[in-house]
Amino acid sequence: MGCGDQRCAGATRPLAGAEGVRDVRNVQRFAGLGCLVLGSVWLLQGVGVQPGSFMTGQTFWAWAGAGVLGIGAFLSTRPRRR
Repeated sequence: MGCGDQRCAGATRPLAGAEGVRDVRNVQRFAGLGCLVLGSVWLLQGVGVQPGSFMTGQTFWAWAGAGVLGIGAFLSTRPRRR
């Protein structure tokens, strides 16, 4: 078994499959949308618009919601490389 064999050369082994890249993008998009929803709820509760929780009227939750909203916006809209 020398390196003349194609298995040694690694020419037939792809570095990253298109399905794997697509799966990662879908997970990022799903996580981003989840962060957008969670951040919106926290922000609305923090500023007192959405009542009924211990978070209502707490500025910490307004800031935390804004931060999570920013992360969600980044994850769901970041540029896709080809």
